[in-house]
Amino acid sequence: MLAALINAVRPLCQGDDPDVVIDAIGGASAGSMTGLLAARCLTGGFDPVEIMIRAWVTGDPIQQLLHTSGDSPLSSSKLRKLAEQLLGAASDPVRGSQTKPVRLVMMLGCLRGLAYKAEEPGRPEVEATTYVDLATFEIDQHWTPDRFLEPALSSPVDVALASGANPIGFPPQLLDRRSAAGSYRANGLTLPPEGFLWYTDGGTLDNEPLGHTLDLTNDLDQGCPDGTARVHVLIHPDPAGGPLGGAWADRNQEPTWLETLMRADHLQRTQNLYDDLRAVVKTNTRIEWLDSVIGALNEVVAKLGPEAKQELATSLSQVLGRITDELKALPAHRDAHSFAASDEVTALVDLSVRLAAGVSDKQTVGLEVVSPTSLAEREKVPVASLLAGVALGHFGGFFDENLRQSDFDLGYQCALEWVAGGLARYGLDPVKVELAKDSAAGAYQPQELWRKWGGTSLGDIAKRHPMALAELIGQLGRVSARDMLVMHHRNNPHYRGPDRPASA
Repeated sequence: MLAALINAVRPLCQGDDPDVVIDAIGGASAGSMTGLLAARCLTGGFDPVEIMIRAWVTGDPIQQLLHTSGDSPLSSSKLRKLAEQLLGAASDPVRGSQTKPVRLVMMLGCLRGLAYKAEEPGRPEVEATTYVDLATFEIDQHWTPDRFLEPALSSPVDVALASGANPIGFPPQLLDRRSAAGSYRANGLTLPPEGFLWYTDGGTLDNEPLGHTLDLTNDLDQGCPDGTARVHVLIHPDPAGGPLGGAWADRNQEPTWLETLMRADHLQRTQNLYDDLRAVVKTNTRIEWLDSVIGALNEVVAKLGPEAKQELATSLSQVLGRITDELKALPAHRDAHSFAASDEVTALVDLSVRLAAGVSDKQTVGLEVVSPTSLAEREKVPVASLLAGVALGHFGGFFDENLRQSDFDLGYQCALEWVAGGLARYGLDPVKVELAKDSAAGAYQPQELWRKWGGTSLGDIAKRHPMALAELIGQLGRVSARDMLVMHHRNNPHYRGPDRPASA
């Protein structure tokens, strides 16, 4: 999907005054590495089809990832070597690059947690902990390969691998967060003195980064000229919509324990998406309501006499001063600016209402979702029958390149169909829309491989790759036995290993 979108905007994002810019990307789990590769392709002029296929189709078979030191079922070091090749100078730029920088935010699951105080003016502080951490980078045309790979333990590649370290298969990743210490302090979060933290897959806690990209773009949009349209395109390859027929609703067919476990995991990861979507719809609606309320208030204000207007302006100025003072006392708002003084009472009404409603820095945004849903509806089949690699908790694709290629082509096709209508909905010139469509379609022609490989089950994988599946199961057993022994020693007061000093 990302490869198609990048190819579509390629002819429109170049130059000093581009028609379309991808200026913010949010990623969680595998989406963090995909987002990093997308930013590299955009700003470096690289072919996204080649890069994404090397990353996700030909570059990560289970047979290679299983070759580990025994501390986890799959190897992160193999993925890092692949990332170094993809982000290095292995490929030459083939097309024009986007001139504007890309802000990339990646979600991380912090195993220790970050302490903070939940503060509210006039009320006692509440000690709290968050396990969601964020890392943000701004990537532009001038980034060299070294900028992606260094410094060790805090580079964009290290962060992306930590964000995608799914705990089912990969070990936790250590990151050096000392360079972000100022950001932690500004947000009232307590970083351990050493500055190092262990992380796991950010998608386990926050799988849909829409809310965080909204935070990024609120800042970016402050400098946009009037008439600029902001569109958030959510790439959602596996929507967990209500199944067709009687699935999960048949009183005579009790779900198995394993089915329930896998379904619950899927629901947990998808619920954040729908919460974010609902929040966007609510915010858009409330901004429109506020516009109507403020307009009605100012119609009345316009009819007031000079003395009444001055009295209202004085009262609102006092209220705004108190609000901004209290905002600055909260960690996330300590850098808040004082409101601009104004003699216009209508401007004071506007600002005070929006600030009290919490939308003073927000504007309505477009929201688009690219997913296989439209294709599934047209073919009158469930989405699950289109996807090939989602078995075994989305690890099924690691077993067979055919499954990965099928899902790649499916995603490209879905994005091609969105480009035709999605860009036109926001006022882009029809000639430019056609240019985008031709650019994406001319760069790659997907095949309907999903007709053969879609709906591949765990049983199908077991038949085609029994040795690889058996090796994975064996590795799971070996790692589990090793870890239980390690935990036993760590809890033994007489143990004097590297984790417990002799003086303990």
